[in-house]
Amino acid sequence: MVVQLMKYGADPSLIDGEGCSCVHLATQFGHTSIVAYLIAKGQDVDMMDQNGMTPLMWAAYRMHSVDPTRLLLTFNVSVNLGDKYHKNTALHWAVLAGNTTVIIRTDLPNYSAYFRL
Repeated sequence: MVVQLMKYGADPSLIDGEGCSCVHLATQFGHTSIVAYLIAKGQDVDMMDQNGMTPLMWAAYRMHSVDPTRLLLTFNVSVNLGDKYHKNTALHWAVLAGNTTVIIRTDLPNYSAYFRL
């Protein structure tokens, strides 16, 4: 459906009332293939919503599975970005959500400069 919408001129860079782009929304709801498609079409993997949340932060906070977090990490996202209000990184959001799946199975702590040994 997304492919067809874009084929007929849909703009994936539009944002909703909460400042979320298509990449944010696809990430929040676990639509990994759509996230991959949007990134392949040039959408910014580090785009922030109005609260300063990136798609990686949303994936770490909302999705208790390895995808789309693992996919986003392959696109060299900025793991050390902090959100606008709390300055939490994606790793912080995963910890706050109790998201041990993302923390352990994606090796997210080792992507962060703050947690390198």
